[in-house]
Amino acid sequence: MGGKSIVWVPFTSVITSWMIKIDDIRSPEGSFGFCNPVCYGAVHTGYGLISGPNDKVMKMLEIAAVDPDCIGLEELPTITFVINGVDFEFTGNDYAKRSNEMGNEQCLPTFAPQPNDIFDRDVWILGAAFIRKLFTIFDMDNKRLGFVPSNPWY
Repeated sequence: MGGKSIVWVPFTSVITSWMIKIDDIRSPEGSFGFCNPVCYGAVHTGYGLISGPNDKVMKMLEIAAVDPDCIGLEELPTITFVINGVDFEFTGNDYAKRSNEMGNEQCLPTFAPQPNDIFDRDVWILGAAFIRKLFTIFDMDNKRLGFVPSNPWY
């Protein structure tokens, strides 16, 4: 996403007030075909991961396989969420969660399957792993969310 202008995204009234439409999810190889004809994203500040329907997340993890020893994160493919016609790109460093336990650095993917497909439709939970890369504006009065790329200080 170029520039620093606000990308406004209207909510849908599907499940929650912070539900938005996702146009597409893709890798450099092309669209995963997940949002055909449509899927939704629940923007959730209290959830740490990006999760979706089990079968779809497992397909995504086949190409976005994060090494537990944090090797090769720079070579992982960019995963792009297209929202309101705008590309929001996530590199391997963006979607790998690093932790350091007892002096050992480990990495885990921030893409996770939802337990038991908790929604009855194609809904992705866009938690902290998604919004930490963006300045996010929750505009309830106008029933929309605003996204602006944040500075990469994390």
